[in-house]
Amino acid sequence: MAKFGKEPQHRLNPDEVVALGAAVQAGLIACNEAVNDMVVTDVAPVYPGVEISRELGTEYRSGYFLPVIHRNTTIPVSRVKRVRPCGQTRRRSTSRSSKGENRRVENNLLLGSFTVQGIPCGPSGQDIDVRFTYDLNGVLEVEATIVETQKKVSHLITKPRAGAVAGADRKGRR
Repeated sequence: MAKFGKEPQHRLNPDEVVALGAAVQAGLIACNEAVNDMVVTDVAPVYPGVEISRELGTEYRSGYFLPVIHRNTTIPVSRVKRVRPCGQTRRRSTSRSSKGENRRVENNLLLGSFTVQGIPCGPSGQDIDVRFTYDLNGVLEVEATIVETQKKVSHLITKPRAGAVAGADRKGRR
């Protein structure tokens, strides 16, 4: 209760839920006829997304979380969200990717960050497409594309653990 701020749901017995899931999985592995019509799919366990700024009145405030892939989406999956850096003269933007369910980034788990450089000067709102691709092996690729120039920057995140990120940057891919 104290950690999540709400009462836990207790309408299902957790031991029975785990036992039923294990029985279904064992039946699928053994090719048992009782589970022939069942299909088990992998889903995204949380919301992976990026940090954005929001315009509040006459100022921008950073630290807001924009989910790109929704929890319980069947994987493999690839989704794109369009974002806009703040300001007309902004030539670079650092993007932090995280996972969680809170609307504030600092309350979610940081997965990694990367910098998008070479954003053309111009009117406020040079678009950047942020693509998250999540595969069956738990690998998450985050790719940012400057819409006007099609310049891409990507970051590969493999097996994220609490407090640690294993990943590799791949910059300047076309």
